[in-house]
Amino acid sequence: FNWQIGSGYMGPGSGVWLMDPNDNNRIIGGIRSESLQANPYLAFPHPNGRHLFIGLPPGPITDPDIRHNLEGGIAVVDMKTWQPVKYYKAGFDPIFAAFTADGKFTYFSDGGSDEIFKIDNVAQKIVGVSRSSVHGVYGIVLDWKEEQLFTVEKGEASHNRGKMLGLVDPIGMRPVDNYVTGHFRADHAILHPDPARNEIWISSNSNFKDVIFDLD
Repeated sequence: FNWQIGSGYMGPGSGVWLMDPNDNNRIIGGIRSESLQANPYLAFPHPNGRHLFIGLPPGPITDPDIRHNLEGGIAVVDMKTWQPVKYYKAGFDPIFAAFTADGKFTYFSDGGSDEIFKIDNVAQKIVGVSRSSVHGVYGIVLDWKEEQLFTVEKGEASHNRGKMLGLVDPIGMRPVDNYVTGHFRADHAILHPDPARNEIWISSNSNFKDVIFDLD
């Protein structure tokens, strides 16, 4: 993603680009905001390698009486034609995606509405919405069995002082619990690549700590 700065506005920007690291990072594809009809934020490739899911916060309206009452969306882009093929309604600040390994479901966090959206990629519709278990959710990650969805509290679009890791049931789509981790304004979390370790690694962009959370 990239940021637009000017006229009192700083926010998601002009487009999403695909670069080839084996060809001097040459741009080989992408989509501009004009084609999306919105300003893109973060983008996530679907496991099929064909589609890109992009969070679309509301446009450059800075008036707080209006901005926090607007709704954003989620775009699905075909990476062969580089055109949007589907849109889903979201909350004020759709941010981060997590996919099941088979690609059937996409989970999308919304830091403005504190919700998790569950998308059935076969039926092409939202089939569940849950509270995020934290305030100002940013990153999300599924466990190896895809029975737990962990949500990172950054405090996005709110206090920006997040200290918690939330837990959501991705099957029943309901908040379950939250945990104090020692991070401060964390944003991203990844699952350790070795299933035997069964850990989540969380990064913080304020106190610069990396927290390892044991799922056992």
